[in-house]
Parts: sequence; structure tokens; C-alpha cells
Amino acid sequence: MNSQAQLASTEAQGDLFGLPATDIRPVARKRPLANVYDWQSAFERKVTASAQSDMLQATNTAPVITTYKSGACNRSDVLGYIQSGSAIGVCVMDTSKPVRAILGQYATDNGKIFVDSGAFRAFMAQQKDPTAPDIDFDTVLELYHDIIDASHAPANLLVVAPDCVGLQQRSYDLLVEYKRELNLLYHKGVQIMVPMQKGELSVSDHYRRCAALLPFDFVAGLPSNAEALSPAEVREFMRECQPPAAHFLGCSERDVLHMCLHDSPNTVLSCDATQLRKHLGKGRLMTEMQQQILSDSLTHIIDGQSLTHIGIDERFDETDFLGYLSLELERFSNAQRKALCKAFDCSPRSLYQAVESDELWTFLSEHSFGQPERVLQQFFMEACAKQISPKVRSHVVAQLAQSNVI
Repeated sequence: MNSQAQLASTEAQGDLFGLPATDIRPVARKRPLANVYDWQSAFERKVTASAQSDMLQATNTAPVITTYKSGACNRSDVLGYIQSGSAIGVCVMDTSKPVRAILGQYATDNGKIFVDSGAFRAFMAQQKDPTAPDIDFDTVLELYHDIIDASHAPANLLVVAPDCVGLQQRSYDLLVEYKRELNLLYHKGVQIMVPMQKGELSVSDHYRRCAALLPFDFVAGLPSNAEALSPAEVREFMRECQPPAAHFLGCSERDVLHMCLHDSPNTVLSCDATQLRKHLGKGRLMTEMQQQILSDSLTHIIDGQSLTHIGIDERFDETDFLGYLSLELERFSNAQRKALCKAFDCSPRSLYQAVESDELWTFLSEHSFGQPERVLQQFFMEACAKQISPKVRSHVVAQLAQSNVI
């Protein structure tokens, strides 16, 4: 067909649909679906990498080095680490009173807990703003006691003594100031770490004067982040002082720790590392895993299925919620009542009056353009999401921690 014939055919097609030929457009290609983060494949890759690392370490006959999983502060993350049986590291200034009680109970159940004072965070804040306040160690010690008093096994607690990052003499002065309080902690059975800051004295000499000051054995803390000790300084200290125990602050298990075992074979070594935060955020494993499992869980609820596969035993039944709404409202928390009133744009008083007069559905229909079921279904799913989201987070943390990803 020549070009004129093709044009005539095109014009005829345009007339067939009642459109001018100039309005005919080529059919647009379908846009590809948005890429969905494949958390399962990412998880498997990280598990494999972790397993390979564990195999290499298994060939080492040296004693086990305890690694505390740091970075947890909220209840969901702490519970996730507890579910995985991990040694946990927290900054005491980031913990709530309920979390401190949970940590104390975990120590009773033979869980190992490292409790930092927050001195490093105060140091970092002052690097950005020199007027940022110093840490209040009186408050820190009070919070330590919250955890200790909640535990029947304080020997599983390792707490950091007052110090000032990068300031050796100031750190020593704080030990002098808080010597009595630290001695009290020790006699309660708590392990105490004293960070070895660099300064005018060598690290070994500073350790010796701290040992002369304090009437108990302590864990030598070796900084690995800000104002860190070099590997050479660490090894020299270990060879000279042979401390009973040493902890590498802010450091995952590295070659230098195993070298230290050779330099001081009777020293009990530990470290703490924050792996959790690097997996948080859009397009990162932990966040994407949590969001997709939460979405799948809500689909399970809609389909009437249980959530026991992710460790949630509660029963969520939309039919019961809608069928026994008046009874359900009596069990609502204040926050839930406020949320329901917001959904229907009504006052709590008017809602209660409708319940008492047995006109609840009429009232809700008037406040939802005749579609109370739709509004209630949305409210129910949002309430379910809010309730199970922390438990999904704990489940995700437990899975990642058990596989040594975080």
C-alpha cells in the first residue's frame, strides 16, 4: 500500500469512531509496575553472608567474644532482641521506665545487657554545638538503678562508669566524684566498665591509677569510635596490663580483638556494635520487611486468618467488631474513642448519648453520609495496623537478629 492509500485508510478509521484523523494517537505502552523491594531475596543474601562469616570464625578455637547488639531503645526493638536471645546494648538515656523493667527481667532470665551512659552522644552533640549541656550522671545512675532493681541477676548487667570522651583527667575526676556510688553498684553484683580515655598519661598508666582508686575489679573500656585508641595502642595496653576483662566500645568483632586474645589470653573480651540503624529507611531491608509483613498481616485479618505465624496470638474479627459495636466501644481506650469520634466528625458526648438511646447506627449513618460500615471498616483496619505494627517490628528484629544480620 502506498503512502496515499495508508493516509486514506487512517482517515477512514478516524471517521469510523467519529474523530478527526488528527486526533488519532498511537497506542501508549503500558507503564511497568513500580518496583517492589524484594526483602526476602535481600534477607537471604545477608543470611548467607553472615553464615559464611560464622564458618570462618568457627575455625578459630579462641574463646567466644560477647557482642552486644546496640542501637535498640524502643520497646519493640528490645523485645525483638529478647526473642532472639541476643546480648543487648542500650543507651540508658534513651530508655523508658517500662523498657528498663523489661531489661531487668531479661537479665534475671540470664540475658546479657550492656548499658551505656550516653557520654558518647553528649560528646557528639557538643562537637556540633559547644553550648550543648554535659550529661547529668546523677540521673544516669538513677536510671541504672531502675534496671538493677528490676533484676534478680545483676551480674548479667554491664554498666558504664561516668566519663568524658577524649578527656582523660576529667574522666578520672568523675571516678573520684562517683567512687562511692560505683562501689555500691559493684556490691550489688553489677559489672562496671571504666572507659580508658587518652590523655597526658599512657593508657596503661591511666588504667593503673584507676585500679588503685577503685576498690574492685572493673572492665576496661577501649574506645573504638571518637577519640579511638589505635590497634597498636590497644595491643600495647593489653600486653602490659593483662586486664581481667576488656570491652571494645562501638566496635564489632574485628581482627584486633582476636589479636588481643593472643596478647592477653586470660582476658574476657566483649564489644558492642550498632547494626540495626543501617537497615532503616526507605529501600532498606528492615523498613521494607516491616512494611510488607504489616501489609500482608492486614490482608490476613481481612481474610479472617490468624497471625500466629509471626508470633501474634490476638484474634482480629471485623464481623464481631461490626456486629457487637456497642460492646466493643465499652472496651475502647480514650485514644481509640477519640479516633472514632474524629472518623465520624462527632463529639464523644453525642456518641455516648447515641449508644445509651440505642440509636448508634442511626447516629453513625447521619455522620457518614449513609455509609457507616465503610467508615467503620477503615477505622477497624487502621486500629488493627496500629495495634500489630509494634509486634511486627519485634518479629522483624528477632528474625534479623537470629540470622545475625543485625
